[in-house]
Amino acid sequence: MSYRRGTCSMRSIIALILTGVSLLPFAQTYEVVEVEIICDTKPIPDFNTRGSDFSPFVHDNTMYFTSSREYDLTNYGENNWKHAGYLNVFRADIKGDVSENSKIKDIQLVSEKIKTDNHTGPMSLSLTGDTIFFTQVNSADKMGKKEKIRPQIYMGIRSGSSWENIKKLPFNDSHYSYGHPFYDSRSKRLYFSSDQKGGNGGKDIYYSELKNGQWSAPKNFSDVNTSQDELYPFVQDGVFFLSSNRSGGKGGLDVYWKSLGSAEKPKLLEGLNSEADDFGIYVFPGMTKGYFSSNRDDPDNDDIFFLYMDKKVTVRNEMAGKFTYRNIDGNASNLKVKVVGEDDEILFETVTDENGEFVFRNIDYDGTFKIKPVSEDDLELVLYDKDGFPVTELMTDENGEFTYKKLSGADAGYLSLIPEDMIDLTMNTGHLSGQFIYEAFPGKYPVGMKVN
Repeated sequence: MSYRRGTCSMRSIIALILTGVSLLPFAQTYEVVEVEIICDTKPIPDFNTRGSDFSPFVHDNTMYFTSSREYDLTNYGENNWKHAGYLNVFRADIKGDVSENSKIKDIQLVSEKIKTDNHTGPMSLSLTGDTIFFTQVNSADKMGKKEKIRPQIYMGIRSGSSWENIKKLPFNDSHYSYGHPFYDSRSKRLYFSSDQKGGNGGKDIYYSELKNGQWSAPKNFSDVNTSQDELYPFVQDGVFFLSSNRSGGKGGLDVYWKSLGSAEKPKLLEGLNSEADDFGIYVFPGMTKGYFSSNRDDPDNDDIFFLYMDKKVTVRNEMAGKFTYRNIDGNASNLKVKVVGEDDEILFETVTDENGEFVFRNIDYDGTFKIKPVSEDDLELVLYDKDGFPVTELMTDENGEFTYKKLSGADAGYLSLIPEDMIDLTMNTGHLSGQFIYEAFPGKYPVGMKVN
């Protein structure tokens, strides 16, 4: 067992009890330099109609979409009642592996309870599929005359195979339009498009957060909005998608994307957009395929298309450190340094500067490093994080080499110090003890590790 003991004042003891010590050796740092997303689009055979079919959403191998196609309510007890001209939300089973050639069959209305004699859709579901959000235009009856109101956002709760507790969300305002809802279950944000007062112009993307069962007042998602229209929000794997007719696009509505939390402006989604309207994207987890809508084949009708997606991330890997002599004065400058892999292969080589410091860039090696200075002197090595703070101090082994293992957050652990029964309140002292172990190598312990 490898441990260290010592004494300290009561003030230090109390501080250590409260905070503990985190052992997180992240000396190798990463910076994302560039993210690219490129698409390849494909038509879907034998699915789209002469009407409009758009805004696909997929959950459990079922596609949900908005369409003006005719529907047949025989299954609901009606007698062949067909109705065309209004938008409604439909569902269909996706048969086989998901591709442009998947069979999309058994198309039917999502629910008679959310069908009206007016427009309904687009829609989306929560991650678990138990909550539906949808756009709907209803009519108000005033003095025997039906008065149209602007589209509003509704939600419902699944009960078996039907949807219950249908209600309009509280932030709606009949003086403005609200539509294209997408609920991000992870952040508990409902994104949508609206022309409500206080926007940038046209329609903007807003979001409302679900907190303690209550929806917050809509907040303008200013990261993506312009003076033009921003519509059809969607989030997948930390990427925010939207459609916009802003300047700089291909024409009409174009699909844009940005990484959530980044300061970057939305970028055109390469390989997808056309001179027509392109909108209503759905991307599967993993971001390799999905669906979207476009009127590129017929300016009067929208169709759903399939897409393949390739996401490329360029990162800059970096390891920085500083050598110092243990027993003599002076800087370890002009010292040749090698990074050696597990098979003694030289991966990188550099020379320290006048302060004994070095940086290895573009490291893409996921094993154990040996950092080997070409020197006969007794040296110490400190590795630094991207902000220049020391994160680990290494001692040489019997071969004059420093060994460093890159760890992820899941591999790191915590060391608890100063149990109460090891404190002597009378003498105002205490002693520390701890043990480092290799979780992956039972029975082996790190020897000679310096503990600060």
